[in-house]
Amino acid sequence: VKLPEHTLFLDSYGIARELSLPSDKNIHEFHNDQVSSYRISNGVMHNPQNDRRTTKGSFHIAEYGLPIPADKIAVPLLTYSRLLKAAFEPPSDINTLPYTSTWNNPIECMCSLFIRPLVCPEIPGVWPEKRLEMRFFVPGGCVSNLDFVESIFGNGGDPHLPENNAALDPEHWTGTTGCVVL
Repeated sequence: VKLPEHTLFLDSYGIARELSLPSDKNIHEFHNDQVSSYRISNGVMHNPQNDRRTTKGSFHIAEYGLPIPADKIAVPLLTYSRLLKAAFEPPSDINTLPYTSTWNNPIECMCSLFIRPLVCPEIPGVWPEKRLEMRFFVPGGCVSNLDFVESIFGNGGDPHLPENNAALDPEHWTGTTGCVVL
């Protein structure tokens, strides 16, 4: 299983929020089986179907030699591979981008967000700031989840550009890279 080569990159802050609702400004809400989003006077509000305040029981980690936290679900590598493949082939209703949902031919796509959150602040003259890198992949209909993530951790830009490549800036990289697939 490979990561999708073609996704809608959300490479600037605010794109996820704009794509979370229909392009028609007279329509103030979007609903699918996973989320309801509303345009309100001071911005947007997203209500996921399963609003979890914990990761317990929701993360599957492949058994591949490293320790797995007790609150995660350990699965054989083959099972993990099949789960990942299914995640990258979502059904049409969940893959439709809300922004295009009222168009004659709505667009179905996977969306991705790259973040580089600060892990260790700079101590002038002692230690440079350190950041990790993380890539998120979601079906188009769940782009509102990326709006939430981006509002907390910011936007790392296009992960394919050299200036965003953590490996080319080891002084400021923790050496940690992650991937989240919804």
